[in-house]
Amino acid sequence: MRLLSTCFSYDGVACMIEKYQTGAIIKQVATEIGVRARRDQPQAADTGPAGTPGTSTSTPRLMPRQVGLTNVKYELHVATAKKEMCMENKSAAEQIDVIIKMPGDWRGDTLSRLRALIKQADSDAVEEVKWKKPSRPEGVPVWSHDGMLCLADTLKSAVRLTFPKGAQMKDPNRLFNTRLDSKTVRAIDFHEGDAINEAALKALILEAVGLNKSKAN
Repeated sequence: MRLLSTCFSYDGVACMIEKYQTGAIIKQVATEIGVRARRDQPQAADTGPAGTPGTSTSTPRLMPRQVGLTNVKYELHVATAKKEMCMENKSAAEQIDVIIKMPGDWRGDTLSRLRALIKQADSDAVEEVKWKKPSRPEGVPVWSHDGMLCLADTLKSAVRLTFPKGAQMKDPNRLFNTRLDSKTVRAIDFHEGDAINEAALKALILEAVGLNKSKAN
């Protein structure tokens, strides 16, 4: 998805769409790009070897307008979300893979990095997808170990990692920066360009694991 954020030639866009194909809807979008590109592209005059009228020396590149690409990105995201409603046979890990691709920007990269750090901190953490509903058919990624550890929300301007038992956690590195007034949860909002304190986040994950284990015993 992210590769569509810049303007490609028609052939290049078609390749990207085939790479991330999720169904017939995307094939229809690819056709629409071709139509739009041909309609919007000025026709280059044919020239001969010395710049005189004659046979064209090259095939003009068909460049869709940026607004066209924006619309295509939206259609791709809609198609992906619709596809999620038919993903009962896919594992939670595969569903989270799709959720990571959906934003098509830095938020997907950030979510992917957070996921990797959670797995590094606790290799026994179980991935789940919960709370699917019409307004969010893809659901929410959740990581659990003897109970829920954390969940990830992709917001408009942030990726939020929420710890349901965060109010009971010490958080010595003071990573929590939102939901601070809640009696139960705490959360971290990661914005574009924010550095991730990887060691501190891993320690926080392990603290959440320890808290769950203490409640289970």
